[in-house]
Amino acid sequence: MDPTFTARLNRYLEDLNRQGLLRALRVVEPSARGGTRVRILDGQTEREAVNFCSNDYLGFAASGRRWKAFQNVETGAGASRLIGGTRAAHRRFERLAADFAEKEAAVLFPSGYQANVGTVSALAEVFPRLLSDALNHASLIDGCRLSKGAVRVVPHLDLEKLEMELAASEEPALLIVEGLYSMDGSVCDFERLRELKRRRPFVLLVDEAHALGTLGPEGKGAAARAGALDLIDVYVGTLGKACGLSGAFVASSREVVDWLINRSRAFIFSTAVSPALAEAAAESLQAVREAQNLRDILARRVMRLRTALADDGVACLGEPFSAIVPVVVGEPRRALAASAALLERGFFVQAIRPPTVPPGTSRLRITVTALHEDDEVAALVAALKEVLKQGKA
Repeated sequence: MDPTFTARLNRYLEDLNRQGLLRALRVVEPSARGGTRVRILDGQTEREAVNFCSNDYLGFAASGRRWKAFQNVETGAGASRLIGGTRAAHRRFERLAADFAEKEAAVLFPSGYQANVGTVSALAEVFPRLLSDALNHASLIDGCRLSKGAVRVVPHLDLEKLEMELAASEEPALLIVEGLYSMDGSVCDFERLRELKRRRPFVLLVDEAHALGTLGPEGKGAAARAGALDLIDVYVGTLGKACGLSGAFVASSREVVDWLINRSRAFIFSTAVSPALAEAAAESLQAVREAQNLRDILARRVMRLRTALADDGVACLGEPFSAIVPVVVGEPRRALAASAALLERGFFVQAIRPPTVPPGTSRLRITVTALHEDDEVAALVAALKEVLKQGKA
């Protein structure tokens, strides 16, 4: 490669490092001790820690659950879905996903990112206006950026500003939100959205990535928890969090799903999801519906953590029932220092920095799972209090 190009890249990387924004991969493997413990390999260093930054909310992945499909179904489809890669396993999962979301039809995507980018950009062809919450996930933002419609970013959960945007034009609008926000733990006010939708009609897309499996009857998400699943027109659910796998689905009307099959480039031009994964996803989605005992355990652990933090005067974001518990510390280097200090004490909590969150709001994003024990939660709170007191954050 041309040395001038690599030198240019190095300058950009050095600039990221100066800002405390340089990222690097490190290997995280399950510990032989099982449960929430992981081995973190960073260069020649290996540490064991309790994992408090996993999205495996019900513990399906960490518990070593083995889906029958991986033993009995082919691993590769060999083509994209429209060329010859559609198997019975895909269609079977899609029927189950549609039933789960209480919609007419569903379509399976290789990842949550592709589902959101592909769905938003495809629907933008028929919606002249897109209204996107300011704290939406990068995949939803990128879907808007790829669209041909007019995009308006609405302040986070500000329904007054949203109504003003809706009132500004009679053209059809697609409102894009998350059910449970991944970096803040905040939740949509679905009842007020229902009232607003009666006055100012719009089509509602909700990404239930972090609420699927953790909230609502049968784990159907934040809208279901509010008794508002019917309010969602386009339901996005991911399989890489509570389901313990990977991939995502979009459930909606038959017409919307047909449109995505025909116009979503992220779907059309991707090799089909592994048939074994599709079959395992069907197993997992059914297991999620039946896992109320795990949701109850998770809710107790979340309440214990949030109560303990409040008792110790540690401020955190999010709803009381959210398994996402962010502790904002400010600047990137402070978040990195706090994360490193917690790791020294045996707790793996990642620092979240810009551009994932706004400048000045770098944070420790703690996530709770059903596998965490009460003593692990108590020990984390004690360690975090010590780190904050010592000025590591």
